[in-house]
Amino acid sequence: MQITRETLDSVVVGVNLIPGSLRDQLEGEPVLLVFLRFFGCIFGLETVADLRALSEKRADHPKVIFISEAKTIETQAFVRRYWSGAATISDPRPEMVAASGVGLECAEELFAERLPVRAPRPRQGQRARPP
Repeated sequence: MQITRETLDSVVVGVNLIPGSLRDQLEGEPVLLVFLRFFGCIFGLETVADLRALSEKRADHPKVIFISEAKTIETQAFVRRYWSGAATISDPRPEMVAASGVGLECAEELFAERLPVRAPRPRQGQRARPP
């Protein structure tokens, strides 16, 4: 992933952030940027839980900053519920996601095209329903 200067210098909003740009968030210590598409994705929730557990267990774990397509108010509710200290950037348009070239998909979407989809066979005496 490569982040452009324009993206690095853009002002970010969210929760538990240093006032300023993305560059300001990344200065000083190693940072793990994690892109979350939306907060209802089970893969995303498990990722947040795993990263929280690792960061609490290991002193050498890098600072985690989440970038989400959610609005700031949704971001605040999510952080309050799942990881109160998590730095989370709200990117509802999603400009940072597009600029980074990262494709965001939930686990179901990752495998959706690869899994065969088949309508259940009707029971004897029943008519087939369209999928």
